[in-house]
Amino acid sequence: MSTIIEKAHELGQALSESDEAVVLHTAEINLEQDQEAQALITDFQARHKRIQEAEQANQEASVEDWN
Repeated sequence: MSTIIEKAHELGQALSESDEAVVLHTAEINLEQDQEAQALITDFQARHKRIQEAEQANQEASVEDWN
């Protein structure tokens, strides 16, 4: 069983060092530092929450929340 765990750790290490992982990490850092993107994400999350709350209360979400 320890061989499986060792191989799983080796795979995880290899994946974390892959070119794709480096590109993804760089993109995540850039997104975190982009103030406009963060504002859009925050706005989206707030609208999404209001829409979900309206649906749970069996109400219609406002047109503003959908646009």
